Amino acid sequence: GLPNSQFHNAGEVWCTLLWEAFTGLLRTRPFPSARDQMLELLVGGLKATPANPDFLEARDALLAVAFATDPQTFRVLFEGFARRGAGPNAVAPPRLAANN
Repeated sequence: GLPNSQFHNAGEVWCTLLWEAFTGLLRTRPFPSARDQMLELLVGGLKATPANPDFLEARDALLAVAFATDPQTFRVLFEGFARRGAGPNAVAPPRLAANN
């Protein structure tokens, strides 16, 4: 595999996970509402994320904020993450792994 230091490697994975979650919100509400809610959840999730998280720790922080805000939104985001392989049985690569 390619090293994570290659341009955008880990960021592309994370953005794909977030995009799938966002498209789930778009299926349940109008674009302005989905956009605003996703932005609020992302900021809250960033505040709740531990330092140097792996993908699943960052996902869990975002999902915790979503659940505290609205359990239905949590379900939509949870299903989006699962569609991209970050579901309940997902395993993150080791924190210091050189590839994903």
